Amino acid sequence: MKLTRILCWLLLPMIAGTIEACCHCPEGLKYQFAIDKIKLEVLDNGGQVPVITGADSICKKCYGLRVELETIKVGQQKVHKPLFLESAYANRCCTSGFTGDSRDTIQTVQVFTAIDFDSTHKAGSDVTSYFFIDGTKPLPANGVFNQPIYTFTEEPMPIDYNFILMHESEYSQCQFRVVVTVASGKQFEKTSVVTHLI
Repeated sequence: MKLTRILCWLLLPMIAGTIEACCHCPEGLKYQFAIDKIKLEVLDNGGQVPVITGADSICKKCYGLRVELETIKVGQQKVHKPLFLESAYANRCCTSGFTGDSRDTIQTVQVFTAIDFDSTHKAGSDVTSYFFIDGTKPLPANGVFNQPIYTFTEEPMPIDYNFILMHESEYSQCQFRVVVTVASGKQFEKTSVVTHLI
C-alpha cells in the first residue's frame, strides 16, 4: 500500500506535465524570411484577370508587370523541448505549423522606363506613378511602399504583385526596369523584355 502511494507521488509530476503539454499545444514554430531575388514578367490584362504572357505584342491598354520576390528562411525561433514522454503524448493532439515574419521590410518600389515612353519620359525616367497595384491603387510617385505583414503556414513562399500600366505609351514598344529597396538598403532590380504595343 505504501509502495503504491510512493509510486503515485513520484509519477504525479510526469502525469501532470503530460496533461499540460497536451492541453496547451505550442504555437507554430516561428521563422524569419529574407528576400533572395526578384523575378519580373509581362502581364496581359486583356481578360477577366491578368495573365503572364510570353507574347511579343500586347494591346496598349492591357500591359502590366508581375513582380515576384523569392524568399528564403534565414532564422527559426528556438523552442523548449519537453521531456520525451510529454512530447510523445502532446504530438498526438497538437498540430505543428510555421509562421513567418519578414526580416526584409520593403521600403520602396520604383519603375523606370528602359526606352522612351512618351515625349516627357525618355529612357531612364521614373514612371512609377503610371502603374497601379492590381489596377486599382496607384504606386506612390516617391516609390514608398506600404508592405502588409505576411504570415506563411509552411515554408517561405514568393511574394508577388501585379502592376498594371494605366498610361498608354506614345510609341510602339515598351520596356521597364523595376527596383525594389529593402530596409537594409539592399536593392533588387530586374528589366522586362521589350514588348510591342498594338
